[in-house]
Amino acid sequence: MILTLVISLTILKPRMLQLNNSKAYKLREIKNCLNTVFDPELDESIIDLGFVSNIEIKPNFHVSIELKLPTYFCSANFAWIMCYDSKKAVEKLSWVLDVEVELVDHFVMNKVNKGLKNNETFSSIFGANKANDITKLRIKFDKKAYLNRQSLLIQFLRKKNLLDSEIVNMTLDNLTIFASKFYDDEFNKNLRRYITLKEKLIKNKKNINFAFLDLDGSKIQENNLLEHLRILRRTTGSITANSEMCKILMKERYSAGGQIK
Repeated sequence: MILTLVISLTILKPRMLQLNNSKAYKLREIKNCLNTVFDPELDESIIDLGFVSNIEIKPNFHVSIELKLPTYFCSANFAWIMCYDSKKAVEKLSWVLDVEVELVDHFVMNKVNKGLKNNETFSSIFGANKANDITKLRIKFDKKAYLNRQSLLIQFLRKKNLLDSEIVNMTLDNLTIFASKFYDDEFNKNLRRYITLKEKLIKNKKNINFAFLDLDGSKIQENNLLEHLRILRRTTGSITANSEMCKILMKERYSAGGQIK
């Protein structure tokens, strides 16, 4: 009997390990999806900001995600965008059958959670006149994020002693090759986000092969690069400060299990 038990455990152990590894892999896949969901104002992923408080894979491949924000009165628009984008991002995984995103400790959580569960639109929950506002809001902060990422990338290149002429004439392919030579996680993260926004925002395709373009699609001139960077810093300067503030508020709100409202 003891021998039978030992043999059974020997057989079961690899299977249990395989199941655990499979679940761990699926959790990593979910987190990778959520890493593509950004707080629209802060231009950081909800994973890096610590907004994802729980992920659970339930039976039959139903996924449950819980989001917490730094304050009870964080913008309802931003809350909806992050919850909606989280649901859509994870739904893209082929093995996922259903995604439930739950916003907690927030003044519009009931509306948001009910709307997401019933596959309602933002306008059906908050009113048709608000739908245009949120579309404009997304575009506004996408543009700001694009400029912020561009500034970070250019500053990195200048610190690597690239000439301004080399930077402004660099193609996207050149930039990608350059990135592969430097194993800098922050640079590569910025580059991936920047490329996504560049493809989304730049409608004028005339200069599209160049890495660094203004929002209107025009090529940045060498003799204007420093002034361009100064303008970008004025445009995007609040992003870092707001991001740090939100991280502090998030830590304080939940550090001891408390819920400061």
